[in-house]
Amino acid sequence: MPESQPNRTQPTVIGFYGFSGSGKTTLIERLIGDLCAEGLRVAVVKVSAHAASMDQPGKDSDRYAQAGAQGVALAGQGETGFRFMEALDLRAILRVLGEVSAPDVILVEGADEDFVPKVRLGDKDLRPNTLWTYDGDYERLIDIIHEMIKKE
Repeated sequence: MPESQPNRTQPTVIGFYGFSGSGKTTLIERLIGDLCAEGLRVAVVKVSAHAASMDQPGKDSDRYAQAGAQGVALAGQGETGFRFMEALDLRAILRVLGEVSAPDVILVEGADEDFVPKVRLGDKDLRPNTLWTYDGDYERLIDIIHEMIKKE
C-alpha cells in the first residue's frame, strides 16, 4: 500500500462522472475512507451545474461577501472555509487545494475537463481522458488509483 508522500509537488487527480443516482458520491465516500486508512491525504472537489453557497444568509461572513469582499475566510476551531465571489475553474481549485491542504489524491465528482483522468459510472456519454467505465470491480479501481499515484 502506498504511504503518504509529503514531498510530492502535485497531487494525483482522478475524476468521476455519471448520471445522477449512478453511485458517484457513495463510491467516492468509500474511496476516501479506504485511501485515508492507507495513510493518504485525500481532498474532494464536487463540480455542480447548480448554484451553490457554503454560507448562511445573514451571518457575518455572508454580510462581508454581500458588502463586496471578493473572498471571505471563516476560521473555526476545527475547520476553515473559504468563499470566493466568483466561479473558479477546476485548475484554480486544484491549485488552491494542493497548496493549502497538500493532499496526495484529489477526487473530482462531476469531472468534465479534458486534462482530468476520469472514471465513468453508467452509460453517460464518454468524456475525453476516460480511463475506465466502473463495473463494480472496486479492487481494480483501487489498483488504478495506486498506479496513478506511483507515476506522479
